Amino acid sequence: MASAAGGQMTVGRIAAVITCHDLGRLLLEALASVERQTRPPAEIIVVDGGSSEICTRQVLARLEQEGTRVAQAGGGGASAARNCGARLTSAEYLVWLDADDVLDPGYFEAAATRLDADPGIDFVSCAMRAFGAATYVWSPSVPTFVEAVSTGAVPHASTMLRRRLWETVAGFDESLASFELLDFWASAIEHGFHGIILEEPLLNYRVRTGSGYRRSIQPETYLSRLEHFYAKHRAPVERHGLELIQRKEAFLLSQRDYWRTLESRALSLETELERLRLEIADTVRLLESRGVPRVDWGDLRRVQPLSQYWGWDRGKPIDRHYIEGFLEAHRADVRGRVLEVRDSVYTQRFGGDAVTSHDVLDIDPANRQATVVADLRRADAIPADSYDCVIVTQTLQLIDDVAAVVSECARILRTGGVLLVTVPSVIRVDDEGGLDGDFWRWTEASARKLFAGVFPLDAFEVTSYGNVMTCAAFLYGMSVEELTPAELDHVDSNFPLVIAIRAVKPFETTEPYVVSGFSRPTESCVASGFSRTSESLSRTFRAAILAYHRVAELTPDSHSLCTPPAVFRDHMAHLRDNFSPIGLEDLVLAAASGRIPEGAVAITLDDGYLDAFTVASPILTDLGVPATFFINSDRLNAEHERWWDILERIFLSEPALPPVLDVTVGGQDLRMPTATAAERSDALTRLNRTAWPLDANARRQLVGDVKAWSGADGSPRATHRVVTGDEVRALASRPGHAVGSHTMHHLALTAQPMDTKRREVFEDKAALERLLQQRVRLFSYPYGDVDAETLTVVNSAGFLAAVTVEARLVSAGTNRLLLPRYEITTADQGRFPLRLREIFS
Repeated sequence: MASAAGGQMTVGRIAAVITCHDLGRLLLEALASVERQTRPPAEIIVVDGGSSEICTRQVLARLEQEGTRVAQAGGGGASAARNCGARLTSAEYLVWLDADDVLDPGYFEAAATRLDADPGIDFVSCAMRAFGAATYVWSPSVPTFVEAVSTGAVPHASTMLRRRLWETVAGFDESLASFELLDFWASAIEHGFHGIILEEPLLNYRVRTGSGYRRSIQPETYLSRLEHFYAKHRAPVERHGLELIQRKEAFLLSQRDYWRTLESRALSLETELERLRLEIADTVRLLESRGVPRVDWGDLRRVQPLSQYWGWDRGKPIDRHYIEGFLEAHRADVRGRVLEVRDSVYTQRFGGDAVTSHDVLDIDPANRQATVVADLRRADAIPADSYDCVIVTQTLQLIDDVAAVVSECARILRTGGVLLVTVPSVIRVDDEGGLDGDFWRWTEASARKLFAGVFPLDAFEVTSYGNVMTCAAFLYGMSVEELTPAELDHVDSNFPLVIAIRAVKPFETTEPYVVSGFSRPTESCVASGFSRTSESLSRTFRAAILAYHRVAELTPDSHSLCTPPAVFRDHMAHLRDNFSPIGLEDLVLAAASGRIPEGAVAITLDDGYLDAFTVASPILTDLGVPATFFINSDRLNAEHERWWDILERIFLSEPALPPVLDVTVGGQDLRMPTATAAERSDALTRLNRTAWPLDANARRQLVGDVKAWSGADGSPRATHRVVTGDEVRALASRPGHAVGSHTMHHLALTAQPMDTKRREVFEDKAALERLLQQRVRLFSYPYGDVDAETLTVVNSAGFLAAVTVEARLVSAGTNRLLLPRYEITTADQGRFPLRLREIFS
């Protein structure tokens, strides 16, 4: 249904730019802090500054697959990355966030509210709270040129500012690898920009070794950058020369005094530390004199393991717990034709009936289970594209050329096939391979490096299992039964026991947008399941999402949502002939990769009316236009009408009604005259407005009371009812059609408590996925009504994207959970080509 009383949440037109360089393990935390802002940004973009670390590149590829815009800025440093993000966004307010920092949820709202209220303010910064290697709270002062240059105490990189400030100072100086913030703010002050500082520490600043700041304050780097800065800002430096010298001297003296204070404190702490060391030594000697050792080794005070057989003679070996847990998590991959090394135990255990045939490979012809005798480094006897799944557990450490093995496994896999591998990080020397035949141990980094040489980065994932206790227990030969589940399941990536890798063989395609079922051929691209890399779409355009509701010719149409079938066909034919129709999910992925096709338009239909199935769907299929249908899951097993259609039928179609309506709605007593057509129309408008914030039970009660009062026929009409479950299944099976979630009962979510929000979103998604036996990745906010709490719920439910009814174009950085749409109403029916020209202009 169209937007109603609640309206749209103010999104603030904020662009959030997260800059990352080899910080993949911290990036997701930074992104999450942006996504949970109480005033969500209209645009979110992650800019990679030339990361070389494989883990980071995998995280970036996965984010792109999940709908987050990822852009590449090359290796030009923080300045180039920040400028790249600003250029790729359009919102009035700009915020940058380094990938190792984290924002408090209220920062955007607090800062943007100040900018909204006072057009004369150019920026809003805040105090910051350090964490990690140091803890403190620091607040910048509102800078003057002298103060900024003398002390360097300028607003931090995550200050919210108006875009005009960034444009006026020509962005960040990309010739500076550091000092770029001082340079930026000095330029802003020179141009007369000013702002305010919030006292609350709303930025959490991570202090870590190896950070760019620590490198920038090394004497040689510091002096060369300072020389560059003074040359660039020579005029104001000369103008404020004496004042700068005096203030700099005062600052250095204060720093000298502060340093002396730190030295004195350090000396005091060293003295205290030495006292504690002596106290500990005395305590240890006392304990030892009484027969109490520092560590009670117990049964483990031995130089031989408890078991020489990895713990098989005591129960299940600990590494098998992790291997089998990994395979259980990927049981669905063990299907079709399967190859396993040395035996078929795991193929049969985890594949079951999903396995159509299987082989066992071994280099040893004496292995009676082996159906294929071959060297996995070069298994020429096995044709390419032979298997749907290959399982290799705890084997690669015994093969000298592991890169050749991984390449061969990729070769013999079919397109879309899965390679499941486990390798040891900690294990005794193999008794069969011996001292000269056991070659390797792995870490996450070495496993990533190995597989990145064969598979695209977005086609494999690496997982570590274990902790220091399980590593020690495994080396001693203890078994699973001798540890608790909590001890086994605790993961400490610094002490891995087993490394597991899942890799998917990528496929070549000439259609980069294949989710919708309809696509326009472009140049060949590689689609590994995550990214689209077609060079023909390197230029980024903007796209429109159109929202329809009814494809029918009905009277009355009090919400102006009906598009006659002939008109709808004309609309879709115009799109097919003059634009690039694209599935909504495809559009999200194209936007994330910065490759929106020119003239891209996505079609959506809300509310799940029967005419979407019987009228709109055949037209779309006939013309080859993809579309997404947003469905409510309430009563899919029964034919029924929406509450607003029932009320419209009673008040605008019934020939006679009682002259007065007395009804209680949400605890409110309403008395409305209904004798004339005008009075009935007014009563309908008032009831719609009153019913908007109600929950499902209250709405049901209202409709029941009005039906009883009117005496109207309550049976559902074929012209007005919504689809049933069987019809939804049939709809989803048609080419180019996708089904999305629209909540269970089409409630105004912003008017509901948190538990209702979660139930409406999560249960609707679950119901549709049970019905369709496939993932439901798209969501439409009922009435286009959304607030920060609702956004958080939709995000936590795992949707790829969500649509509103804010009338804007989609760009490459548009927040995927706040995608704008243009509602097509009766006013657009006769001017559709002109309306599209207006939209894209």
